[in-house]
Amino acid sequence: MTQLRVQFGVALAVLLLTTSLSYSQTQATCTFTLFQAPGQVNGVNDFRTTVGQNSSNIQQGFIHYAGGGVSFFSAPNSQSTGFAARNDSGVSVGSYGPNGTTAGKGFILQGSTFTSFSHPKTVWGTALTGINNYNSTVGWYLDSAELAHGFKRYSNGGLASLDFPGASLGTNPAGINDHGTVAGSFGDTIGEHGFIYHGGTWAKIDFPSSGAGTTQVVGISNNNVVVGFNTSNEPYTSFLYANGAFKVISVPNSFSTNVSGISANGVITGNVVYNSGSAGAFTATCK
Repeated sequence: MTQLRVQFGVALAVLLLTTSLSYSQTQATCTFTLFQAPGQVNGVNDFRTTVGQNSSNIQQGFIHYAGGGVSFFSAPNSQSTGFAARNDSGVSVGSYGPNGTTAGKGFILQGSTFTSFSHPKTVWGTALTGINNYNSTVGWYLDSAELAHGFKRYSNGGLASLDFPGASLGTNPAGINDHGTVAGSFGDTIGEHGFIYHGGTWAKIDFPSSGAGTTQVVGISNNNVVVGFNTSNEPYTSFLYANGAFKVISVPNSFSTNVSGISANGVITGNVVYNSGSAGAFTATCK
């Protein structure tokens, strides 16, 4: 699995290690803000600033501000650049493809300061996928077999490994909250599953559906609200998971709603295809 299609509470602490969580599902109650983005939205902060990658031939990262302004960014000497996440201080992370190479690199952009990052064990590339308000980041790198291994990178540059126990087809962290809790997905012989990790404890998340191994998690808030989607059917089903329950997220009059991130205080973002066939993006608060 090389790429994915995102205060540690007492409730999480009592989850059984690597036990699948399966609960009933209901519809989330959401307030949506719809807008047009220049491409795919991947992340959001509490100010509803979203980041992603544009859809033109020249692939650049974009920052879409809540007021409607947009700025674009290309990593130095890159053939493609994409943002994955942004924190409340305006620090963004993402990945880029350097010219003349096949191995991508992660990066951190703070103001005009660009920091490239490749995991020391990488062979086929590194991606940074999440950042919290303390500038700790998460991501994954590919080994010689193109298997993804997760990691946490502290703001001082220190690294910690994040490989879900028994993840035979890779681990892909997607988000980290301000308490250091990490959420993402991993693959095994059954398929893909979500996970939550904190302080050495892992919990597996499986959306209740007819298809096993069809859950992908893309982010986690400071209140441990997890967002992701289920791939057992087309179009995919987006969800939030909190307090032991799954709730479906669906933009009204849409053919598909694809959640892609959540901020520290619970602003959700994603991409939507309307019944008319046109596409757009959204931010939302849901409960």
